[in-house]
Amino acid sequence: MSQILLRPAVAAAHGTPRQFADHVTECRLVRPAADGTDASGGLQASPPDLSARSAHPAHDGGGIGEGTAGGPAAKELVHLSFEDAVFVTRWEQQDPTHYTVTGSWPAHTTHHVPGHGTHYETLTVAQTIRQVGLLLAHTAFEAPLSHATLLHTFNYTLNPGAALDTERATPLHIEVTATPTTLRNKRVTALHVGMTITAAEPGAGPAAADGKASGPALVTAETTFEWIPPAVYRRLRGEHHQPPSELPPLTPHLPPASVGRDRPDEVLLSPTDEPRGWQLRHPFDNTVFYDHAVDHVPGLVLIEAANQAAFTATGPVDGAAGTCACDPAAASGYRPQPTTTHTTFHRYAEFDAPIGIATERHTTSRTTTHTTVGHQNGEAVFTTTHTGPAA
Repeated sequence: MSQILLRPAVAAAHGTPRQFADHVTECRLVRPAADGTDASGGLQASPPDLSARSAHPAHDGGGIGEGTAGGPAAKELVHLSFEDAVFVTRWEQQDPTHYTVTGSWPAHTTHHVPGHGTHYETLTVAQTIRQVGLLLAHTAFEAPLSHATLLHTFNYTLNPGAALDTERATPLHIEVTATPTTLRNKRVTALHVGMTITAAEPGAGPAAADGKASGPALVTAETTFEWIPPAVYRRLRGEHHQPPSELPPLTPHLPPASVGRDRPDEVLLSPTDEPRGWQLRHPFDNTVFYDHAVDHVPGLVLIEAANQAAFTATGPVDGAAGTCACDPAAASGYRPQPTTTHTTFHRYAEFDAPIGIATERHTTSRTTTHTTVGHQNGEAVFTTTHTGPAA
């Protein structure tokens, strides 16, 4: 059974527009900018320039070894084209399976809703988890940048009780356990990665004297993925192994406020005649969703589509108001944010056929659960389950 990719790195010339086959666009739309950073460019670095092996090898030949390694997080290591999309900054190995990673979230990644705790910009949360996994795979476990990364599961739990200054960037201290799950020819080719993302005081992180975070735990997460060589990927994907020469048309969008967003290019759902059913739409000009050319729908796009489906299937509770994009109350009334999100990917989501999104809701006196399934050509592509406080 094939799985959804976490976007393999794609070579591009520095400073040129990204391309989807013959479709070329300049794309800098809705990403929250990091403080003092506004850079763009392509993916040019080679694995020898970026791997841990050039410094202090954490793992001999991709296996499990002793020693300490670490280094910066270049955008190429997390398969991105723009510096301001990178939320992780450095990594350091503590022992063969434990690592610390530093990072930073832009201001307004979280929003405090009076009486309901802290709400999170889930796009930023998911992207941070993704980046931690890719960073350690390419450095500590020496996964070549040319290999494709296949994502199997992606889960996270938010802490609504964390109190943060939403007007400032939030420094992050991330404790990570990376456990190899597959070895081929004595090389690690698959990982289970668990992490706790914690707010840190400025300057805290792997280089801090005590190595401890000083703020509240924000997110716990785990993900499982593997990587395969280009030749294997080509055989696996067949005629779909390259970005399509023709892009699917951009279908109509739901009202942005109904999915908890501000702009049409942030909306991933198109209306259908089915109750609690939608069609996935592809706003390719939004580089938060489509950073570079891909041959299938990225996993994080599917997770965000499920987030939007769960949001629009939940009616507003009261008239609480908000001021930032991550605030579910902004323009649509308060809706409880799910605290846990679990996603399993079943197969690739292709661009050459519609993808239907359907949500079922189950409510108890204390919790609300939404189960969202994406279907294409009659087969399930992914399943996401959201659980949160009852509305």
